[in-house]
Amino acid sequence: MALPRGTSPALAKLVVLAVVLGLVVYFDIVSPDAVAAVFAQPRAAAAALMLIFLGAQLNVLRWHLLLRWQGSPLRFGQTWQISYISYFIGSFLPGAAGSDALRALYIHRECPETRLPAFLTIVLDRILGLVALLVLMLGLAAAMPATVIGEPVLAILVLSATAMVLALVAALPLASWLHRRLLPWLRRLGWSRIARGADRLGEVMTMALAGWRSQPWRMVLCLGIGVAGHGFVAAAIVVIAREIGIDALSTVAVGFAGTLAVLANHLPITPGGLGVGETSFAQICRVLAPGSAAMAYGSVIFVFRLITLLSTLPGAVALLVFRHSGGPAQAAANARSMADSTTSTPSSSVG
Repeated sequence: MALPRGTSPALAKLVVLAVVLGLVVYFDIVSPDAVAAVFAQPRAAAAALMLIFLGAQLNVLRWHLLLRWQGSPLRFGQTWQISYISYFIGSFLPGAAGSDALRALYIHRECPETRLPAFLTIVLDRILGLVALLVLMLGLAAAMPATVIGEPVLAILVLSATAMVLALVAALPLASWLHRRLLPWLRRLGWSRIARGADRLGEVMTMALAGWRSQPWRMVLCLGIGVAGHGFVAAAIVVIAREIGIDALSTVAVGFAGTLAVLANHLPITPGGLGVGETSFAQICRVLAPGSAAMAYGSVIFVFRLITLLSTLPGAVALLVFRHSGGPAQAAANARSMADSTTSTPSSSVG
């Protein structure tokens, strides 16, 4: 008997998740007892949930400001719904690209007159969110200079983060420069249709960058909002770590390891990043506290993952009730079909 359409990919993801979960438990990266201990104390879990929720609101605000500055007609409530739908369904997809694709899907329906500028805000939002995460990580590293300098692995990570910040800040200006160089070459090759599309994209990028150049405070504001949002997430990880009983590390050290885990969790290696964030967090903690190798540090990120899933549940409601400005949204139907074909555990909704 043939399986229903879409069942095989979902079953494959379930098998991958089961294997990854089994491995992290087998190698003592995650301890079921430690996970149960957090949820046995509702106060700590509720505090972490509230911190994660507050961080997500700042992410929504940042994207809404970008949309408004690009002339989007979306109201804040619509931006909030689209963001939470992408958080919820994106939790079941590898990496961060899935949630960005969902945002683009809704933007395509809701902003017919400003689609290209609105699409560009998704790229800007992702870049600013990543830069903000790296800035927070570098700030935490600067608070414990002796530890970072004394550990070559940590020093390399900090130098790599600094290089990534510089590369991301230069990404859009560099793209604009490449566009000016490539456009004449495309025309000489006779690729007129591609050249026209590239020219239109270049116009949108130029307009967007002009706004940033003339009002740099916008970038500073969005970056500050992003750092604050990631700060709430790092604080949630610290709350969970303390409830599990991790006291060999300082608050700054736990926050530093947490930012690295969130960064690693966005890599499209496993569905939802399961196992990637847990292993990254555990390894950094063991570098920071060499004498505590037996501690199942990964339990912190696993609990964080579960609480993050709870925080995205409003997105399930938004998925059901969201309506296109002129009638029922086909985008919502498309998003629901995407949700039906995916099964996994969540990554952080940090942008």
